[in-house]
Amino acid sequence: MGEFSEFDFKTRMFLKAYRFRTAKQVTPTPLKKKISECRVGLVTTAGLVPENDNDFEDILGGDPSFRLIDSNVDVRTLKEVHRSQSFDHSGVEADRNLAFPLDRLRKLQKDKVIKDMSAQHISFMGSITTPSRLIKTYAPEAANSFVKQGVDIALLIPI
Repeated sequence: MGEFSEFDFKTRMFLKAYRFRTAKQVTPTPLKKKISECRVGLVTTAGLVPENDNDFEDILGGDPSFRLIDSNVDVRTLKEVHRSQSFDHSGVEADRNLAFPLDRLRKLQKDKVIKDMSAQHISFMGSITTPSRLIKTYAPEAANSFVKQGVDIALLIPI
């Protein structure tokens, strides 16, 4: 995270005027089995999109929808379409695993650290400044996708 003074004038003015919201704290659900018996799913907010899918839309308040990413995808083929210019995109451009560690998850599965991974993972666009549709519609849809896949652990990679 950058220092406030590092941002350009437009971004500093946005951050000063933005009404940050608070959320109720959610009690985590305790894990009821060993990690080696768990199916793991990835959730990123990096705005990664499979090459054959539609980009996230650059709409006021942010695009609250999500994209499903197949477990067998080559992470190098994912497009990074995150709209925020408030962070350096070069790391994610150089290695998608920084924002979507699918290759690391494959290694954990191969080494039997985890049982397996979900068939599909989830990518959201970050920088959603009007989150009501995300909270009411898209986040529950994404969670249900993992429930249907029998995911035990969702690993969130916030960008």
